[in-house]
Amino acid sequence: MASHYIGAVNSSAHWWDVVAAQLGTRTMEKVKAVREKNGTPRIPAPSADEIVSRVTFGFWTAVLGRVDKHQAHVIMPAIFPDHPLNARPNEWKDSVKRKKAISFAFEMNDFRNRLAHHEPLRKFGSIKDTSTTPATLVVAASTDLQSTRSRFARLIGLYDEAMSSISATLHRDLLKSSWRTRLTFLLSDRGIERYVNTKYALSDIATTSSYLHQNFARVVKQNAPVRIRRARKAGIFIPE
Repeated sequence: MASHYIGAVNSSAHWWDVVAAQLGTRTMEKVKAVREKNGTPRIPAPSADEIVSRVTFGFWTAVLGRVDKHQAHVIMPAIFPDHPLNARPNEWKDSVKRKKAISFAFEMNDFRNRLAHHEPLRKFGSIKDTSTTPATLVVAASTDLQSTRSRFARLIGLYDEAMSSISATLHRDLLKSSWRTRLTFLLSDRGIERYVNTKYALSDIATTSSYLHQNFARVVKQNAPVRIRRARKAGIFIPE
């Protein structure tokens, strides 16, 4: 953004001031909230890097949504180097295709807000495409466990698409990460059963490695982590 809007040689520049009118008052209020305290400018004034570190995720979704269509074919490929639309950059100028390409950000932001505000995650509202008249239903509201799991699967899919568009290499690494493995398990039948029945809590009672070896199938079926007692140190076995 900095290099495109003001020709900065690095990203440490206040590029948002140049396109303040394009971003709109509500979006710029997020920058103002970092620059001021109780309506008074902070001293020293926050650097561009500090502002970037403190604005919310919602600021960036607003920035994406307000990219000028005449500049989209240059800006969007720089943000999403591996996005499929980059094969024909001018397609970023198409408002319908561009909106569809970045719609994940708005859906992820809504989910992020629910997490941040400690709101219930069991039920999700419907998602509609408002670019049509009348609005078209994209995903129905979740009403039970299965539809809620489907919505979580959708969110993970959106995350995967976003990350693969930013960096295919990074996305491949993330797929192998421990948190992704744990999240996949949590959304599985065994993962849900473990947490619904509070089997995730580790018992203070430790067993031996020989017991685990002799009763491995039974321990796995119980679907709960167990503490393993060893001669010098203890360990934990988590069946997945």
